[in-house]
Amino acid sequence: MKTENNNRLFFFTAQYPFGLKEEFVAAEIIGLSKRFKEIVVVPFGPLENIERELPSNCVLEKVDLNKSKLTLRDNLRLIQLLVSEIFKSKKGVHILRKSRSLRSEAAQSMKLSKQFIQMFDSHNASESDYYYSTWMNESALALAFVRERLPQINFTIRNRGYDLFDERREGNYMPFRNYIFKHSSKVLAVSEFGRDYLRAKNVYPEKIHCNYNGVKEGNFELKSLSSKLTLVSCSYLLPIKRVDVLASALHEIDFELKWIHFGDGPEEDKIKRIVNDLPKNIEIELRGAVNPAEIIKEYESGLCDAFIHLSESEGFGMAILEAISRGIPTILYPAGGVNDFMSESHTIEIKEPFNVNAVVESIKLFQTKFYKNEEVRADAFNFFKSKFTEEKNLDELYAHILGD
Repeated sequence: MKTENNNRLFFFTAQYPFGLKEEFVAAEIIGLSKRFKEIVVVPFGPLENIERELPSNCVLEKVDLNKSKLTLRDNLRLIQLLVSEIFKSKKGVHILRKSRSLRSEAAQSMKLSKQFIQMFDSHNASESDYYYSTWMNESALALAFVRERLPQINFTIRNRGYDLFDERREGNYMPFRNYIFKHSSKVLAVSEFGRDYLRAKNVYPEKIHCNYNGVKEGNFELKSLSSKLTLVSCSYLLPIKRVDVLASALHEIDFELKWIHFGDGPEEDKIKRIVNDLPKNIEIELRGAVNPAEIIKEYESGLCDAFIHLSESEGFGMAILEAISRGIPTILYPAGGVNDFMSESHTIEIKEPFNVNAVVESIKLFQTKFYKNEEVRADAFNFFKSKFTEEKNLDELYAHILGD
């Protein structure tokens, strides 16, 4: 592990340490706190009542947009930015149609940039400081505005999923990507698929790199200890995750099988209705929202045989990574960053056309080919160790932030 005792990092989050989301951000902050002398954590908001503990060398800064006002010059700059977006993004009709909301979003970031400059002044920021936004969001756009005024500030941003794929945004348009990429020092995608997707846009491709999230190594059970094929899935229950298709597929399975799902969400009632009359050979446990540490403990038990993931779009797939880190082979639909986890030696790919039958056939193939196969479980674990350990990827993130 690299350590640098004299540098400070300004770390911009969506909400963390507030609320319960952004667990991967927690790992980054804890890891980077061992590599920087001090970290100033700056959440954008909204700031929920729950506040998680930060490492001792971290300082929390809250921003208040009500303290910033835009000048005439600022408003003219926003108009210039929108005009530039029309020509550079090739989405002119959409931008004109959404110009009011886009201007409002940019104005919010302009106000935020004024707060950032004041904050940097209060911390006596110098050229030895570093800046990192863990999303391409309002804070990233604000940092781009800051760098226009203070070119000595070099900042790194991450693109994960919603802030990466155009197809996940209205009008297939990613707001202000051209401007943010222009002023950033480096752009980090969380998968090779995401890196290649962004480079194909030909928007400052030389700045774009892959840096995976990582997971700590832990206990790994080589043998399957289950009494029946046990599938596990973990996701927020949204339509894009297509967990309802998995629930429907279970009606077509004719052998003993258990399904465990971690996560709740808007589709929970729908899924409960689908599984209400499953045949007797199918056992299910819908666990709801569960602490990540408890999920890892379940994976370490040796009672989970396959991790199944059907999402139609995915920036990375942290839940998949957590599963393979404990030697659990996978049944995956190859969407976005999921491709980075796929290997014929431990993955059953769900083929097109995607439907209930495709999921059923994939589960049956897993049962025939991979169930209780120690070599397959070992391969999943070794694949994790080769690319996705937390320390390795934190070292790489640290080097990217420093500009190496």
